Amino acid sequence: MVTGWGFVAETARDGVDALEKIEGLEPQVMLTDMMMPRMDGAELMRRLKDRGTSLPVIVVTAFGNIETAVNTTH
Repeated sequence: MVTGWGFVAETARDGVDALEKIEGLEPQVMLTDMMMPRMDGAELMRRLKDRGTSLPVIVVTAFGNIETAVNTTH
């Protein structure tokens, strides 16, 4: 669907793979799941922030609640 809008989509197996792939790219937005093997979505966003990356991130999950959503954004 995203490519139909004219964007290039890259995929990653998990947060570790995403961090490796993002090194050579300049993404406009990241879509991630909260629950992933090796590194979850919250840790991925913390590491992006620690790197100084101000990339908008959309988080999807089947396991979320209000508290998780609020804590993930800080």
